[in-house]
Amino acid sequence: MVETDTFKAGIEEERTSIIKQVGFAINDIKHRINLNKNASVFVHIAMIVSSIVVAFGLSNFLTGLKIEDSQNIINLPMNIKLLAMFAILVYGLSLLLKQGVFNFYQNKTKSSVAAENAQKLLITSGAIFFSAIYVINLIYYLSVNPAFAILISLFFVGMSVILSCAAGYFKFNGHAMLYELDKNEYREDLEKVVHKYRDWIENYVNNISENKIKNIKEKLFNLQLKSIGEIILGVLTAPFLAYGVSNTLASCFPEAAGWIRISGLRFSPIFLVLATLMIVFAFFSFVNAFWITRKKQASDVIKNDGFSDIYVHGLNIFGIQAIRKLDVEKNRSLIIGCAIIAIEFTMNTSYFLTEIGGDLAGILLSIISATVPTALLLAETYMLSSTKFDTYVLEDLLAKRDKI
Repeated sequence: MVETDTFKAGIEEERTSIIKQVGFAINDIKHRINLNKNASVFVHIAMIVSSIVVAFGLSNFLTGLKIEDSQNIINLPMNIKLLAMFAILVYGLSLLLKQGVFNFYQNKTKSSVAAENAQKLLITSGAIFFSAIYVINLIYYLSVNPAFAILISLFFVGMSVILSCAAGYFKFNGHAMLYELDKNEYREDLEKVVHKYRDWIENYVNNISENKIKNIKEKLFNLQLKSIGEIILGVLTAPFLAYGVSNTLASCFPEAAGWIRISGLRFSPIFLVLATLMIVFAFFSFVNAFWITRKKQASDVIKNDGFSDIYVHGLNIFGIQAIRKLDVEKNRSLIIGCAIIAIEFTMNTSYFLTEIGGDLAGILLSIISATVPTALLLAETYMLSSTKFDTYVLEDLLAKRDKI
């Protein structure tokens, strides 16, 4: 162990020297990336709200509902489905304009004919459609007051346009900073130190005492039992989360429902099984995404702080290619999980709306009721991902040992 400790001290000195050179720049870029990401999330949430506001006048005008009849918000649920449809369309146009603005900024640094054509098409299309939306809103609000109509329509539509442009800028800024982070974080000299660290970790693992190995095996066995229990818990709670989803699906396809009543509860076995499998699939998708995130964070701890505790960061240090592959897998799992959760949340909200009522209070209670099972699912996935990471660390340690 003395020899390995001496070898580690040499690596630490070299790593510390490199981190001093680039550490401040890396931390600064990461901080700016987080700020940019938070601002982008806030802007996208504001875009959703803005789309709903713009869609209000749009949907009411096309359905012939006068503004005098829609001043009371209680009348809003009468056109809630049409309002939601137009809100999605307006949000889609906002994303289209956002991509056009992103291409505009990107073409300033690296231009191509195809990118410039795409930029012009996206920005022009967005401008035309938002102009049409402005005219429709203007006509709708003219019955109140011409000056009011001009200003309020300009405010609503202009707010969506500005938010779309801001989202495009934040996207470009995020890409630019990620490029700068890669240049600093994956320097050739730092990669050499990482390779030396991998060799030292192999030596460290093979010098662990047999008594510690025995404790690790016992801990691994307990973690495996815990993981099995958490998986069973997640699978058993899935039918309860899927109940509202299955009832909504069954109401859409009543001829295939095959309703069953038990203790006053009515459900469709076919759609309940289908919805349960969907929830279980989302459960494992989120677990995989959270687990990959922990693996990446563990690798970063080694790069930035050195090797200190296997239970904190594990034994693997990932290079730039490995990180990119992990990002692709994580994003794929997140997209699958988020898509299923969006369906689950929407259908549960729809089910609770039919049970509670379609007034404003009913909408709020339905959203809260649908949030509860969604939060439960995410909590279970986060818990299992933590256990899975701890298991992965110990299994990897035993797998790296040459002495069994």
